[in-house]
Amino acid sequence: NFYLTSVEEAVNELKIEETRLESSKDKQHAVDVPSQKSLNASSSSSSSSSSPPDTDDDEPALPGGLIGDIVKFGMAAYTVAKVSQAVYNLFSNTDDHKIKILTYNVWFREDVELHKRMKALSDLIQLHSPHVICFQEVSSNIYNILKQFKWWEAYSCSVSNEMAKTQPYFCMQLSKLAVKSFSRGPLTDYRTEREVCMAEIEVSRGKTMMVATSHLKRPCPNKDQMFSEERVAQAKAALNFLKNSRNVIFCGDMNWDEELDGEFPLFGGWVDAW
Repeated sequence: NFYLTSVEEAVNELKIEETRLESSKDKQHAVDVPSQKSLNASSSSSSSSSSPPDTDDDEPALPGGLIGDIVKFGMAAYTVAKVSQAVYNLFSNTDDHKIKILTYNVWFREDVELHKRMKALSDLIQLHSPHVICFQEVSSNIYNILKQFKWWEAYSCSVSNEMAKTQPYFCMQLSKLAVKSFSRGPLTDYRTEREVCMAEIEVSRGKTMMVATSHLKRPCPNKDQMFSEERVAQAKAALNFLKNSRNVIFCGDMNWDEELDGEFPLFGGWVDAW
């Protein structure tokens, strides 16, 4: 994983070192260092068998001694700085400080055009390149299919291979940005075992944001199985897990029906982006 704070700090430190060493490199020209030919000439006066080594006039050798070591270190530091800056630019490019978040219920049904659906989803990810992805209803097979796409390697994933094998379906988060932590909180009641998934990500140096997702209990076709009470309880439980986070985005498949469930039970300070 790439942690933007450490990369940015490395870039800044190496830039300072580069400037200092460039100054040292310029100053070394003012130092009276005997040329290679002068040394060879002096040597030949004491020993007739010595001869000057072949040199390439187009690529003069770096000076030796301490000054040479400083110049070489400076060149290496400059190279590392350029690479680090490129990495930082890649992973911190948020399009004028905008962050793209994609949320999708992938539908756990594996008997309905599974591979075509996943390919279509993959194409969307490839097209929009979201910084954070929140999936619901991911099965073990869907997890393994998604892992085969090229874009997968650019993301950190909240679900390990072992975890994917333990549940029939689950929520999952992926992030291109540096992840400080992935966590889960149970939304338990007497009928269901649901959870809220949370990713604390670093959006810029010293600034973090919590992105959370969940899949609340869905209503059934029968009028006596709307599960509104359970759904409201799950929503409140999820928000309770998030109430101590300063910057939060909560997205997912809420299965919410305002006519049935009322307004979403947001606490003070929340805004419904829908």
